[in-house]
Amino acid sequence: MDDQLNRAQDGRNWVEKIADRLPGFSGYQNRETRREIDRTWRGHLARRVDDVRQTLSGKIREISGKGDLDGIAGLDGAGKALDGLANRIRTADSGYSGFFDAVKVGIKELEAVYRFDLDFDDSVAALARSVESFGSAAGPDAAQLRHEVEAAQIRWKQRADLLDLAMNPGG
Repeated sequence: MDDQLNRAQDGRNWVEKIADRLPGFSGYQNRETRREIDRTWRGHLARRVDDVRQTLSGKIREISGKGDLDGIAGLDGAGKALDGLANRIRTADSGYSGFFDAVKVGIKELEAVYRFDLDFDDSVAALARSVESFGSAAGPDAAQLRHEVEAAQIRWKQRADLLDLAMNPGG
C-alpha cells in the first residue's frame, strides 16, 4: 500500500506539489490520496471476487451440462454468497478517517488494515485457484468449496471488526 501511495505522490502535477507546501494542506492531501487508494483497492478486491463468482458459475454450468447434478449439490448459494461478499467489499468502511471525522484511525491501526487487505487478496487468489480446479479429480468437492466461500465471508467480516476495534479501543 505504501508503494502505491509513493507512486501516486510521484505522479502529482506541479500545482499539487506547490499545494503540499501550504501549512496543513499536505497532511490533508495525503489523507485524500490514501482514501482514494483504499477505494481503488477495495474495487480491485471486489472485482477479483466477482471474477471468482463468474468462474464458479461457468463451472456449475459445465458440470450440470454433463448431467452431474450430484457434483454441484450444495453450491446453489455459493454464487450468491460471492456476489454478496463483493458488494460488502465495495461498500466497506475505507479504514482511513477523514479530516473532520470525530474518531480517528491511527497509522498503526491503518497499517494493520492494509496488512489485512493484502492477506485477504491472497485468500481470494487461493479461492480462485480452488474454483478453477473444481470439477477436476484433484480439485475440491462442492462441500469443501462451499466451506471456502463461507470462510472468505467470515474473513472479510474480521476487517470490519478490526476497524471497529481501531475506532473504539475501549470497547
